[in-house]
Amino acid sequence: MMTMVCAYPLSRKDMPYRGFFMFLFTFTMFFGAGMIPEYLNIKSLGLLNNPLVLIIPGAISVTNMLIMRNYFINSVPAALREAADIDGASPFQRFWNVTWPQLSNVTFFILIMSIMGGLQGGFETARTMTRGGPAGSTTTLAYYIYSEGFESGRLGYASAVAWTLFVMVFCVTLFNWKFGNKYTND
Repeated sequence: MMTMVCAYPLSRKDMPYRGFFMFLFTFTMFFGAGMIPEYLNIKSLGLLNNPLVLIIPGAISVTNMLIMRNYFINSVPAALREAADIDGASPFQRFWNVTWPQLSNVTFFILIMSIMGGLQGGFETARTMTRGGPAGSTTTLAYYIYSEGFESGRLGYASAVAWTLFVMVFCVTLFNWKFGNKYTND
């Protein structure tokens, strides 16, 4: 959702300072600060040992935002937007009834990729910032596999959990193939 909130205004040609904001987003994509500044930022916000530490840093993906922005620009014909303006649609109605249906395939793709990233990711954050956090509340599946395999020495169990993760990601992928383009407006 945060991806769409950032991408839609950046796709509008009438947005003031659009180039400046695009530069800021793109700059952070190419020149990430790394784990130490991220750790210091999370610490200053008081989010250490808090489950929100796994959600807030990943709330927006610049790559997904750029993909969504390009779809906003290229997938919605100007004639549809103009027709909605002539019919007296508000900006929200124009977005909800004209723009959003044209973007169902990319929205679904980003949703599925985010789910898969959530299942596979979070290891670095969990290990560096919380070590599994208070009472295991920030232990991600990837960190759990690591801790069971390499800290506890239970390699067989860690391997079984890793295979379970593989099956989950594979099922999400099959779901994407089956239903990914079902609601696309051709």
